[in-house]
Amino acid sequence: MIRSRNNFFRTSDDAVIYYEEYGQGRPIVLLHGYLCSSKFFYRNIEGLSRNNRLILVDFRGHGSSSKILSGHSIRRYAMDIKELLDVLEVQDALLAGWSLGASVVLQYHLLYGDTHIRGLGLIDPTLTPCDDGPWNMHILNGYNMDKANDVMTGAYCDYVKYCREFAGRMLFFDKHSEELEWMMCEHMKTPPWIAFSIWTEFAHTDGREMLRQIYLPVVLFGADSMVNTKGRECASVHYASDIPKGVYREIYLHDIGGHLLFLKDSELFNERVLVFEGHLQ
Repeated sequence: MIRSRNNFFRTSDDAVIYYEEYGQGRPIVLLHGYLCSSKFFYRNIEGLSRNNRLILVDFRGHGSSSKILSGHSIRRYAMDIKELLDVLEVQDALLAGWSLGASVVLQYHLLYGDTHIRGLGLIDPTLTPCDDGPWNMHILNGYNMDKANDVMTGAYCDYVKYCREFAGRMLFFDKHSEELEWMMCEHMKTPPWIAFSIWTEFAHTDGREMLRQIYLPVVLFGADSMVNTKGRECASVHYASDIPKGVYREIYLHDIGGHLLFLKDSELFNERVLVFEGHLQ
């Protein structure tokens, strides 16, 4: 992790956003998921910055960014990314997001078209958490907001437990994983009231409708996990069918790592990202 004055940017509504830059070349921007941070991409830095400019960002309220109480929506997060890319004078980037970050990528494209970017990356996304389709394994299936409130009430009562269980699900509850403690610590950097705000807002985001409106090339990654037991099916069937005809796409399914495929299967993930990025030329 880099920490200096130059790694912070103030948005138009006074949130302070933390970011890191590595390497030189065609830009790749990676956006993290709910309760996470740029640290989750630490195994991707070397491979993706060898011949490219790699930019990692902490969303407002997450990681090393400020814990401002306002602006916790997918739309505002996308606006933050646009303002950052303006300042960094980024052009023709591959903008890729993991989990909730994938919805931010789609929202960015919907708002700004191809400004600063030339390709989209969706890393094991859950694009419609409340969808009542049988393929949707999210706990909010069927707009179960009572369940959402129960979960977040439990988080308020014991946030340490909530963060440990959240990390545990991504790690298939491997108590001996070397990743568990630092992941839990990263989760806890987001206060519970901010977690409740962005999680419930994300729940009502229709990412599939946004996906149906894209026109830039897209790469889609999927894996089965305890977060989404039908992640491969979602990526290869349901989300794939939403991509408009004529839009260039690459779809990759991972057998290793589950929701953390970019971390646990980092070499293969990096290779596939670079292959797609090369096809954007």
